[in-house]
Amino acid sequence: MRNLKLVLVILVIALSGEITLSGQNAKDSLASLLPGATGTERLKIMDRLLVYTIYNDLDTSYYFANEILKDARRLGDVKYESLAYSWLTVYSFFRGEYYQGEDYIKKAIRIQEKIHDTLDLGNSYINLVMIYAETGRYKKAIESSFRALHLFQAIHNEHGIIAATGNIGIMYNKLQDYDNAVKYLKKTSALMIKYKEFSNLGELYNNMGLSYYHMNRSDSAIVYYKKAIGEYNSNNELKGTARAYLNLANVYAYNLKSYDSAFHYYDLALETSKGVIDGLKTKIYGNQGKVYAMTGDYDKAVKYLNMALEKSGESKERTEQMDNYYELFTIYKKKKDYRKALEYYEKYTAVRDSIDVANAKVTIANLEAKFENEKNKILIKKLEEKQIADHRIKMLLMVAVVLLLVILALTFYSFIQNRKKGQLRRALLESEKQKLEKDLQYKSRQLTSQALMMMQKNRLLNEILQSLSGIKEIPEESKQEVNRLKRQLKKGIHSEEDWELFKHYFEEVNPGFFPNLLKINDKITPSEQKLAALIKLKFTIKETASLLNISPDSVKSIRYVLRRKLGVEKGENIYEFLNNL
Repeated sequence: MRNLKLVLVILVIALSGEITLSGQNAKDSLASLLPGATGTERLKIMDRLLVYTIYNDLDTSYYFANEILKDARRLGDVKYESLAYSWLTVYSFFRGEYYQGEDYIKKAIRIQEKIHDTLDLGNSYINLVMIYAETGRYKKAIESSFRALHLFQAIHNEHGIIAATGNIGIMYNKLQDYDNAVKYLKKTSALMIKYKEFSNLGELYNNMGLSYYHMNRSDSAIVYYKKAIGEYNSNNELKGTARAYLNLANVYAYNLKSYDSAFHYYDLALETSKGVIDGLKTKIYGNQGKVYAMTGDYDKAVKYLNMALEKSGESKERTEQMDNYYELFTIYKKKKDYRKALEYYEKYTAVRDSIDVANAKVTIANLEAKFENEKNKILIKKLEEKQIADHRIKMLLMVAVVLLLVILALTFYSFIQNRKKGQLRRALLESEKQKLEKDLQYKSRQLTSQALMMMQKNRLLNEILQSLSGIKEIPEESKQEVNRLKRQLKKGIHSEEDWELFKHYFEEVNPGFFPNLLKINDKITPSEQKLAALIKLKFTIKETASLLNISPDSVKSIRYVLRRKLGVEKGENIYEFLNNL
């Protein structure tokens, strides 16, 4: 993914035509012409100014893009209108606002399809590939790459053909479909040689080596990594050379078990990476440490892993940090130094949890941004003609379905992580008993987090349901679809799958609670069991009502019946009773 942003910008700039000036003088000269320019000439000048501002002055580039959009609409110049959306896509991409960028580029695509602008349309599909790639939608990225490829082939555009074919190979790599990745990367290298486009050939060879490495075809991986090194060296790209040496070392270490050769290439990677980037040194030191551990030289393994941790602290490589802490935990466990092993295991879990929280925050932020974007679209479209009402409903449906899928995926991921954590915990020896209390607290936080997630899900689904119910002007042909969506949302609110997962977490923290409850009275209903669990967790009546999706009065009624079935006398604290089960 190293060159994705570079490809995006190059292809958008290609829309701008020839640039005859360069540097700050060119920017100043163009800016001096802008006040007296009108019409199409003004559009051209702002377009060229964007070339100089998009890299280092995003606020100014955003201003020029919106000015082009405004003037193009006023003049009826649809080509420049689509170009403005393309520049806004680049702006959003660099700011990490991928869903907003997707909205802009799709507007550009709709215009370009209407005016049969094949070149700009191909470039827009390449830009869409970048957005899909950054948001992990690799299959969609491949579909868009093929659309771009067919368009560029139709007009014999060499640069576009190379970019589209290369992106197909990279996206297959991301999907771990390495046979297809190699197929299209080879096609790309042949095209680069044919059309004498050598600027990214080193990166291409490096990607091919990576595919062969994952296919366990070590000889081919070595050949292409060495080709990459040759290309990088010819262009004096030290960072690329260092990465290729690191990849080459990993082939010898992990695939061929040729440790002397591996250490030789690790040393070359370190020598080449001096003054380049600390994040790369983190990977090199970390891999050296892991390979020394594989050879049984634990002292050197610890030395290099600690060097990697120092670098990861400077460069904020949290994933590398987590892997290296876990490796140190494994080493000290093998050495039977359980105090050190526990120390590094706790560091590993702390970093892992921080990464999980950060990833969750990013996911939620993206979902909120996407949902807010779609919500705003619905409010705007209420003022438009009735003919676009159907499109509005479909967009809302898409958001709801995606949101439900993401919630289920996050829940499943949380469950899997909990299982893995449980397996690790059982593997620790008797000397790690002091960690049990912390593990119990962690499970309790997970149980509370699951309950809060259920509350947030029910609240969000209810808000969506209320939003749908508040839409007054619904075309007759869309009513059936809206009603189906309402039923689906209600089903989601009353889902038993969430409670099964909640029950699983609860029983891990409170084993035997439900059997003991039924021993007292085997006629206690599932709803009353849920209420008993929530009382034990100290949830308020209001929180309990939100989780069970019932009114607070209903909670009080069920609570009264539960007291009777358990034989809890008036004045006796039911929480203390349940807490002693």
